[in-house]
Formats: sequence, C-alpha cells, structure tokens
Amino acid sequence: MHEFVSFMRTLPVLARKVKTVTGTVNIGDYALLPDKIIVSGVLNWQLFYIGDDDLTHFASGEIPFSTFIPVNGAAEGMGASLSGEIESIEAVISQEGSNVKIQAVIRIIAVIQDKIVVSPAPGGTTDIVANTVLNENSLQTFVEEVINLNRNAKKIVAVDAITSPESIEILEDKVLVQGRLSLGISYVGEDDISYFESFEIAIGGFIEMPGALPGMKACVSSSLAASQSALLSPDRLLFKAVVDWSLRLLDTGIVQITPAATGDEFEVLFMVGEEVDLQHIVSAQTPLEREALKVREVKSSITELGAEIVPDKVIISGILSKTIYYVGTDGINYSQQESFSFSTFADYPGALPGHEAFIDAEIEYEHFELTDSQLQHKTLLQLLIRVAEPGMTPIELGDGPDVLLPRIVGQNSVQLLLSRDKKVKEKITVTKALIVLTSQIEGTGQIQIIRRSNAVPPAASIIDSRVETENVTAIPLENFVEVRGEVVSTITYMGTDDKTHELENRGTFSTIVPVPGALPTDSVSVSSNASYYDIDIIFSGSKILEVIDVNTKVEIERQEIQEVVTNVTGPHIITERVLVRVQIPSGEIVEMYVVTEVWGPKITVVKKSMLLEVVGEGPKQLDVVVDVFL
Repeated sequence: MHEFVSFMRTLPVLARKVKTVTGTVNIGDYALLPDKIIVSGVLNWQLFYIGDDDLTHFASGEIPFSTFIPVNGAAEGMGASLSGEIESIEAVISQEGSNVKIQAVIRIIAVIQDKIVVSPAPGGTTDIVANTVLNENSLQTFVEEVINLNRNAKKIVAVDAITSPESIEILEDKVLVQGRLSLGISYVGEDDISYFESFEIAIGGFIEMPGALPGMKACVSSSLAASQSALLSPDRLLFKAVVDWSLRLLDTGIVQITPAATGDEFEVLFMVGEEVDLQHIVSAQTPLEREALKVREVKSSITELGAEIVPDKVIISGILSKTIYYVGTDGINYSQQESFSFSTFADYPGALPGHEAFIDAEIEYEHFELTDSQLQHKTLLQLLIRVAEPGMTPIELGDGPDVLLPRIVGQNSVQLLLSRDKKVKEKITVTKALIVLTSQIEGTGQIQIIRRSNAVPPAASIIDSRVETENVTAIPLENFVEVRGEVVSTITYMGTDDKTHELENRGTFSTIVPVPGALPTDSVSVSSNASYYDIDIIFSGSKILEVIDVNTKVEIERQEIQEVVTNVTGPHIITERVLVRVQIPSGEIVEMYVVTEVWGPKITVVKKSMLLEVVGEGPKQLDVVVDVFL
C-alpha cells in the first residue's frame, strides 16, 4: 500500500492565533413607516485560524441584526435602496483557546425614493435611459367575499386589509391587472378569548388603455378606497371593499435632461456612449412529431432576455420560443412547441461591470422549409442595446415629455456593533488527505455567416465548394469564452464563358461561447468547423451567396488540490467509506478510503460531488465528505 499525505485533527481544535477574518453584510427585508425604515439582515463571517495542531482551520457563522433608520419624508408605499458595509471586524481568541469572539461594526445605508412623473426642460444636454409615460388611467373594482372563520365569533374587533398588485398583462388597448387583498381579522370567540386569522382574496380587472399593445411596459399601484365587514353568522363574515388601481403605460428610451445646480435629486441612468444595433441569426433543424404535408405557420417569440456586461462588451442571451403549425399526412392540423437558447455579444466601448444594459429585441425575418418531416428554420433577430451608468442629479424641469423617475426623498445611515461567541473545541476526530482533482468544463456555440462575393465572369453553375476555419483563438472571460478566427472558402464554378473558374474568400468571425465557471485566467483549448447551410448564384450570376454555419467547442481543464475526509471517529459516530484510486499532490497514484456518509449527534457534514475511480467499479460520481463540524 502506498503512503499518502494526511493529517488528523480534533474538530475544530483549540485556536492559537487568528489568521484572518472577513465578512459580508446581507440585507434581508425592510419595512417603511412614517419618517423611518426598519431593516433586518445578517452578517455572514468567515474565520481562518491557526489551531494547536499548527494547521489552518476554518469556521463560519452569521450574526442577525435588526435596526431602524430615521429618514424624514419616508412613508409606506415608497421604495428603498439599501446597502451594507463592514467598517471593522475582528476576532478575539479566549485565553484557553476554546472560544473566539467575533466583533464587527457595520454601517447600513438607506436611500428612500418615491417614483413621480416629471417633465424635463426641453433642449437637454445629457442623455439618460428612462421610462416615458405614454398614457395613464385608473380603475375601481368591487370585492365581495364571504369568509368562513375557524371558530364562532362573538365580536369582530378589527379587520385590516392590504392590497398588493402581482401581475400585468398588456393587451390591445387594454391592460389586465391582477393582485391579492390580504385580510387580517381579529375577533373575540364565544369562549371570550381573542383570536386572529388571515385570508387572501384574489383581485383584478381590465383597465382601458388606448394605444396599448402586447410587449409594452406598464407599472401599476393599488390601494384600498373603502371597506366594510359584518358577521352573517357566528362563523361567517361578509367583507366588501372598493380597490383603486392606477396604471401608467411606459416606453423605455433615451431622454435628454439638463442637470441642475439645486433642487430635488433623482436617481437616473446616464447613457454610456452610443446605442448599438446588432443582428443575430438563430438557425435550427427540428424533427416534427408526425409526418407532415406542409407547414402552415411558425409563430416565434423571445423570452428570458438577459444581458451581462464585461469591459467594453455586452453579452446577450435568451430563449427563442416557436409554435409550429403544420398539416399531417392524415390531413389533420397539428401544432408543436420548441424552444432554442441563443447567445451573442456586441462590442460596446465604455461598458463596465456595474452598469445596466437595456435590450430591445425584435424578430425581423423568419424563414422555414420542410424537408422529409424535418423543419429547417432560421430567425433573424434585431437587437438594440443601450448601456447606462446609475447616478443621482437634480434636473431642470419644464414642459418636456412626461418621465417616470425615482425622486430621492431622503437618505441616512446607522452604525451597528455586532458580536458573537463561537466555541471551537469539540471531541470528534477527523482524518483528512489531500488529493488531486481533474475537472473539465466545456461549451459549444454556433454562428451563421452570410456573405456575397462578386463572380467575374458571371457564374452559370456551382461545380464544387469547400469551407474551413483557420487561425482560431480563444480568449477566456468570466463565464464566457470569446472565439475568433477566419473562415476560408474555395468555390469552383462554371462561368458564362463556359470556362471553369475558382473563387477564394477569406473573412473573420467572432463569437461568444457560454461556459459557466470559466475564468479569465483559464487555459482554453478550442476547436471549430465550418459547413455550408446554403450556397447559391444570385443577381443573374454576378454574385455568389454563401450562408455558412460555424460551430465552435471550447474546453477548459483544471487541476485542484482537494481535502477529503478519510475517516471520522468519536462517540456515536458511524461512517460509510468507499475505496478509490486517486492521484495525490506528489503525482503518485494511490488507493485510499474516502468517507461518503457520516452519522452522529449534533454534527454538520459538508460534501462535494466529484468524479473518482472506485476500485473494482471504475469512474463514478460520488458525494464525498470534505469536512465535519460539531
């Protein structure tokens, strides 16, 4: 049996020295009250310390907090931007080393906003991305509901009602709004004991909105105009209410403003550079579920459109959903739904992480062709990309377009002192070893290149055509890999002069391949191939059209040193172990047991999924224990 590096420790062992302590502030929830905001959250801390075994150990935990911040002008129904930062954090080890005290000073910053409609002065000097108001309207809906109580009531003490809008569906010239009305009922039972019950009532209605079209944007608010309740019987309550709805139809675009020296401050999105137009082709081949005589129609829509910003680029992804209507060989009409993921990118000078991207996507062209119950289809997407940088400024007002902007009502911050004691001495013993894990992540991408070449003399027919990629390189980014290269084609054709001619074309291509987990420091290998989707003679032979599919595949291989638990012993501890063959940091291949399950009182088990060679069985995906805490 080969020897391998391992160590034993009593978890988490006595602490001798603090190596480092860090933390993050996570805001959980907030509630706005008159002139104040109540904020709750947790401080997540991570501690690395030197134990009495001279090894580095790790402990972590959280410290919950709750506080209120005075902000003049704050009120229910407004919005808030909250952030938290750690001003100082330290860890103090007790004299005997069995406890460590985490102490931190954090600052919570609250900015209260109230969205209002303003009219910037004409002739603005600065471009921002904002929502202009196209139209607005209101609606009152009546709610009547009989509530069945869980027990008989002698007297109703109070009925509290709150409305919450939940969804908006924009139709032609009208908007469907839906939400819920939350009821809190306090009453005295026949046993003279006070009780409380809560109920949810669905609410909604249609608001007339001339000019509304599917795909537009809108914002809605709701409030309770009036309510009334009465007992119909000891266990039945009649509740009636009138709900006010207010709706604005919006359009996101570029608005010009002039920053002012004084006045109310607004949160705005300053336009970065110039907007960028991009075309992207999504092509696919879909087998139909039944044999088809013809395809009648293909309806497409774009969903889950998202954007990620890296320096000077915007990476766009989304889902192209299609409903295919076709006639089967039996003469019956059928439909089939398909979805295709797509991703592309646009060069956008000045774009940086932390900016916001706005993408308008339209389907400009749809082509489909049925061949042996295989539907070949391609969709041309037109993408309009804008990038904006968040900021705050007063604005000169006038009689310009109505714009919906968040006005800064007020802002304030508060400091909190948080502390927590952590016990670090326990009684179970964990044996660990270091192994080398090799992991591979990969991604694939496809783009379509359309180019037209002059044929001199004019072409009469295509004799032969070849296409390939050359000089392909890969540039790793965070979660993506940019692939660049050249597409070289050679076309042999018969000219109108009855002679054979050869035409060579060379052009560059660039594409973004999604690779979740990729890092700019990775070493990447890339492969690519090109094939013809279509080649044709156009414009009476004066040009040759090439439609080329370029498929790329990128692979990233990593080696990392991983601690694994090889045994756990202690009172009432039970383990399951598997014999595996692994590489250790020295490069040697050894056999060792790894723990896959641990049972015991008051223990926390940390696992990691990894592909290991199980002795006698071959490679298997195992959930291996990598740490155990009491």
